[in-house]
Amino acid sequence: MKRAFALVSLAALFACSAAPEAGENDGELAVSSQDELVTQQTFAEVSRIVNGIRYLPFEYKLDGCYARSLYMSMELAAAGHESNAIFAFAKPGTALQVGNVRWGYHVAPMLFVGASYQTSRWLVIDPSLSATALDATTWIARMGYPAATTPAPLYPAYSIVPGSAYGPSDPDANAGRAAGTGAAVTDVRDFASMPPFQVHEVQFACNVMHRYLGNENAANVVAKKATLVARTMELLNGLRARRKTTEDAVFSAAQCAASN
Repeated sequence: MKRAFALVSLAALFACSAAPEAGENDGELAVSSQDELVTQQTFAEVSRIVNGIRYLPFEYKLDGCYARSLYMSMELAAAGHESNAIFAFAKPGTALQVGNVRWGYHVAPMLFVGASYQTSRWLVIDPSLSATALDATTWIARMGYPAATTPAPLYPAYSIVPGSAYGPSDPDANAGRAAGTGAAVTDVRDFASMPPFQVHEVQFACNVMHRYLGNENAANVVAKKATLVARTMELLNGLRARRKTTEDAVFSAAQCAASN
C-alpha cells in the first residue's frame, strides 16, 4: 500500500481494478481500545441515509468504489455522523472477485457498532455488494476471501482510514497500525475528530461518478447526473456549515457536469 495512492493522477492510480502491490502482510481486522462505538440506533439512521442515495452508479461495479465511498461518507457527515473507510487489497498475483468483476482493491464505509466491545462488530455499508450491512469478515468473504480454519484467515491486506479520506494511509507511517497484522488502522472516534473533506477531492469524486453514471443501463441517467451535481453542492454547503471542508479549491458544477 506504500504511497502509491498519492493524489497525483487519480485516473491512473485510483481504480478498483488497480493492481495490488507486492510485499504486504495479511491480518485479521483488529479492535483497538481507542475505537468509539456507534449504537445500533445510530447505525440504523446511518443505514437509512445511505440506502436513500439514488444518484450514484451502484450498478456499475467495475470501478469508482473510492468515489462512491466518499459520497456515502459525505452524506453521513452532512447529517452529523462520522464514518470510517475500509480498503481491502488483494494479495499480489490475485484479485478480489465478485462474479465476473475483478478488483485489485475495494473500499466502502464502515463503523464499529454495538453496546460494548465484547458484543460489537465492524459493519460495512456497501450497496454495490449487499442491500444490507455486512460484518467486515463477511464483506471480505464476498470478494473471494473466505476465512480459513488453519493456519490463519486468508484475508487481503487492509487499511482503515477516516471516511473523509479519498485514499488509504501509509501503514509504515501510521501510529494506529494493528500490531502483528501489517494493517493500518485509524478509527474515527467521533464526529468532532473526523478530518474535513477536501474540496478538490470532492471535485474528483463528482467527475468520476458523473462519468460512470453514463455506464449504467438506466433510463433515468440524465436525471441522476443532474441530481449528482445538485446534491454535491448541497452536501458541500452542509459540510461547510459543520466546518468539515478544507477549502483548497473551488468546486465547479460545470466541470462535473461536463464529465463524460
